[in-house]
Amino acid sequence: HSARTGRANSMSSNSSGPLVCADIECTGLDTVADITNGLILEVGLVIVDADVTEELFAESWVIKYDVEVVEAACELAHEKVQTMHTKNGLWEELLAGGCGKPLAEVEAEMCEIVRHFALGVTEDGNGYRSPLLGSNVGFDRNWLKYHTPGFIRLLDYHNIDVSTVREIVKRRYCKQFQFKANSKASHRVLDDIRYSIAALQYYYAHVFSPYGTAGSIADESAPGAK
Repeated sequence: HSARTGRANSMSSNSSGPLVCADIECTGLDTVADITNGLILEVGLVIVDADVTEELFAESWVIKYDVEVVEAACELAHEKVQTMHTKNGLWEELLAGGCGKPLAEVEAEMCEIVRHFALGVTEDGNGYRSPLLGSNVGFDRNWLKYHTPGFIRLLDYHNIDVSTVREIVKRRYCKQFQFKANSKASHRVLDDIRYSIAALQYYYAHVFSPYGTAGSIADESAPGAK
């Protein structure tokens, strides 16, 4: 599930460092009770360069729990969540047992990765912390803040929410610029992250380019949206 290249070459300002992209699959929605009583089932982490053109690192982890814990969580999960994780195969993986890593070990690995790729001092002498990039990423941040606080403390408090960008573009330009993936949502973490990255690449090229519609650099065959 993983891929690494070298550390990014340089960071000239606080807005030009690598970006941390994260996504989770979990047992609940976004209420306080869901977050505090629920389980994170899978975590994905992708690091991209500042221009969102190169993937520097990617990995996903299924979180290991005792089968009895998973069975109880499945029974208590929202119906929508139960259906989603049945279709994407997560329940089956977790109930089979023997797969994955404990969340504490995963958090330690995630912290090491962020320190290596996306935390440091820029060329102008300023410290750099990446914002968190993703779709509906406030949801992921809330769960990660509770369950993996050490990871979240390494990030800037800002989000780059691709869902917000999509809504702004839709309301400003109607149907002129629409990023559409060719495949349906898998609701697995790396697919969801790469959809978000591809969508942001599309908006960079078509909407935010200083030269107008510059031609898409996005891979529109990316897996489906979150």
